[in-house]
Amino acid sequence: MAKNKISEWSATAANNTDIGGIDIAEGCAPSGINNAIRELMAQVKDQQTGTDADNFTVGGNLSVTGTTTATGAITATAGVTGNLTGNVTGNVTGNVTGNVTGNVTGATTGAHNGSVGATTPSTGVFTTASASSGFTGNLTGNVTGNVTGNVTGSSGSCTGNAATATTASNVIGVGQTWQDLSSSRASGTTYTNSTGRPIFISVRWDRDDGTLELTVDSLPIGKTGSTAGPQFYTLTAIIPASSTYSATATGSGGTLSWYELR
Repeated sequence: MAKNKISEWSATAANNTDIGGIDIAEGCAPSGINNAIRELMAQVKDQQTGTDADNFTVGGNLSVTGTTTATGAITATAGVTGNLTGNVTGNVTGNVTGNVTGNVTGATTGAHNGSVGATTPSTGVFTTASASSGFTGNLTGNVTGNVTGNVTGSSGSCTGNAATATTASNVIGVGQTWQDLSSSRASGTTYTNSTGRPIFISVRWDRDDGTLELTVDSLPIGKTGSTAGPQFYTLTAIIPASSTYSATATGSGGTLSWYELR
C-alpha cells in the first residue's frame, strides 16, 4: 500500500519501501530519489497545514509560545491548568484552576478556583462552583449551595443560605405602592407573600360589633373588637417575603377593607 501521509509510515525502517507510491526499496533506481524527497516534503507540509486530516500525537510536553486556535472540540483528560480566554460551549467536567473570561454555556461539575466572567447570561448549572472573585454575569440556573455575597438581580430558587445587603432597592416602601386588594381578599383565607421582598398590610373591619384578628405565619399578631356601637377596627403588619398571612373578621353585615404596600 502506498504511504501517502505520515501516519502510514512505519516505525520499522525496513518496512518503508515507498513514499507516495515512489519506490525507495533497497536497490531502487537513483532517478526516483529526487521524486521521493519532494514527496516527503509535500507530506510533511500537508501534516503541518492539516490538509491531510491526519492525526498527530505528542508523547511528551507540547509548548506553544504563540496563540492556539482550536476550531474543533478539545478533550483534556488531565485538565487545563492555564487561563482560558475564549468561550466554552460544551460541558466542563473537571476543575478550572485558571480564569475563564469567556462564556460557559454548558454544565460545569468541577470547582472554579479562578474567576469566571460572562458577558451574556450563562445557561449552564454550576454545581460545585467556588469563585473567590465572584460572578459578575447572570446565573440562570439554580443555586444549591450558599450565597455569601450580595444578589443584586432577581433570584429563582435557592436551597442554601443567601446573604443580601440591605440597600435602597430592597427597603420596604421603595419601589412599592399602596394597592386596594379588597375585592381579591376574603376573611379567613390564608395568602402567601410571593413578591420576593417584605410588604406592609392594613386591614379594616367596619361594623357595629365584632372582632378582627390578624395572623402571620400561624402567629396571632393582633386582635381587636367591640360591641358598643359602630366601630372601625384596623390592624397592620409587615409581612416578610414568603410568609403566610390572613385576617379573620367575625360578625355579619360589615365591610372588610384590605390594603397592601407592595
